[in-house]
Amino acid sequence: MTTQTDQASQNTLDLARRWIDRLSNQDIQGLDAILSDDHVYCAMWCNPPEYRTRYSKQRFFKEIADWQPIMKVPVTMKIISEYAHGDRAFLETESHGVLHDGYVYANAYSFHFWMRNGKITEIHDYCCTYTARLLEEHLRSAFPGDNLFDELDKP
Repeated sequence: MTTQTDQASQNTLDLARRWIDRLSNQDIQGLDAILSDDHVYCAMWCNPPEYRTRYSKQRFFKEIADWQPIMKVPVTMKIISEYAHGDRAFLETESHGVLHDGYVYANAYSFHFWMRNGKITEIHDYCCTYTARLLEEHLRSAFPGDNLFDELDKP
């Protein structure tokens, strides 16, 4: 027998899984449908400090769009483990993508989700910042003058 609490957790987990799927498919319209209007995306990276970001929903969509031109194979996420309770969900994922010049970006993430009224209100993203730093160094050398990381601290 499924209790209401179990069903609420399952709904929360399903919503988090849909976010991963829509992000992996760069489905902005699909993401917009499951994110609250006041949604906040937070990269909780500690080092280097400039990597710590807090984006509105629209700024997050811009970030996705900015990566599209340099990706030969867009970054996709594979769920490794998951847990949900009530209006909170946690997903551990592995990512993989390839830039046009052949550079492979692969990282591990832990996403923490908050939900309200069937929408995702906030996501905290924890990942290996060393891997992110290597990507930044590669982008700075491979694409001088066209660097995505220069945009990190802009709203």
